[in-house]
Amino acid sequence: METMMMAGMIANPIGLMICILMPAVAIIGARRPQLPATRLAAGYVGALCALAMAVAASSYVSPQESVSVWHVLPEHYWSALLAEFLSTFVVVAFASIIGISVVGLPVLVMLSNGGRATAPWLILISAAISASLAIVL
Repeated sequence: METMMMAGMIANPIGLMICILMPAVAIIGARRPQLPATRLAAGYVGALCALAMAVAASSYVSPQESVSVWHVLPEHYWSALLAEFLSTFVVVAFASIIGISVVGLPVLVMLSNGGRATAPWLILISAAISASLAIVL
C-alpha cells in the first residue's frame, strides 16, 4: 500500500517532469566526444528495460497464492498483478533515474576523462560504490 501511495505521488505532473528533466539535464552536462547524447540516453533506456524485467519477475504472484494468501478474487487477479507491477516499477524507476543522474553519469564522465569509459570499468566502479554504501549503512 505504501508503494502505491509513493507511486501516486511520483506519477503526478511534477514527478513526471523530474523523471524527464533530470536525465535530460544530466545528459546535456555529461556529453563528451566519446560520450554522445544518444549513447547516454540509450543507457537510461536500457537500465529501465532491465529494471522492468526485474520488477516483473519479483512482483509475480501465482494465481493460487493470490487467492490463498492475499485473498484476491480470480477475476481481479490480472488487475492486482498489474497494479503491483506498475506501482513498484514507478517507485524503483524514479530512484534509478535519480541514482543514474546523480552518481552514475558523474562517474562515467570521470572514467571518460581517463579514457576508461567502458562497461567493465563502470560495473567495477558501481560495485565498489554499492559495497561502500552498504558498509556505511
